[in-house]
Amino acid sequence: MHIDAATSLVQRELLPRWPDARVAIIGGLIARGEATPSSGIDLLLVFGHVDRA
Repeated sequence: MHIDAATSLVQRELLPRWPDARVAIIGGLIARGEATPSSGIDLLLVFGHVDRA
């Protein structure tokens, strides 16, 4: 998966599930441009406040 496709997927499918997320960071192989067809998305969501973890 290319970084542009991963960004689109995160914006379209994942961020709507967590609307309070302040930042989404894509890392790993996709961010480095080394992804293979079977690579997953390494994603970190940052929140301003979390009630419980």
